[in-house]
Amino acid sequence: SYEPHPLGRVEWIKLYGLLCWKLSAAEEYFDRQTEIFHAVERTRPSGKTVAFFHLSPSGGVTVRRRADYITRMIELAGGETAITALPEAENALSTETIQMESFYAQARDADVLIYNSTAVGAVPDMKAFLALSPLLADFRAVRTGEVWCTEKSMFQRSSAAADIIRELHAILCGEADDQLSCFYRVK
Repeated sequence: SYEPHPLGRVEWIKLYGLLCWKLSAAEEYFDRQTEIFHAVERTRPSGKTVAFFHLSPSGGVTVRRRADYITRMIELAGGETAITALPEAENALSTETIQMESFYAQARDADVLIYNSTAVGAVPDMKAFLALSPLLADFRAVRTGEVWCTEKSMFQRSSAAADIIRELHAILCGEADDQLSCFYRVK
């Protein structure tokens, strides 16, 4: 998780391939991930803002820090994080918990909301999503239908960083369908 670039996380597959006498297969996999990444990299930025978060039972909102690899993947997919007003990191944690008021002020006009379901459970539909906080109904992304949720296994797919970036790019460009493996649209 401390790799400065998401493909650095994927590159570890080469070490595991070497250790398991499968270096050729591991290199092929890495090369495919690199091709996917470069295909997305050649596209124009979407200019859309994304708020990646989850709500804790205590009412706090957990967001990703600017230097986090999820934030970096959003940027590599052509988006920008909506959460920009965070204190400087005093430790290596990738997340920060902020008050709902701060989240509302920064994310209510975000083009896309991505709810991190891995922390507190999946959100099956828009009714359940809005039940998390009545303030969410005011968000632009809710009104435009651009609310997404992570699949529970997304964080276990570190070797598929380019696939995650490709899916984020499809979401940002309005090209995402129901065949995504790391995200689903909250309806």
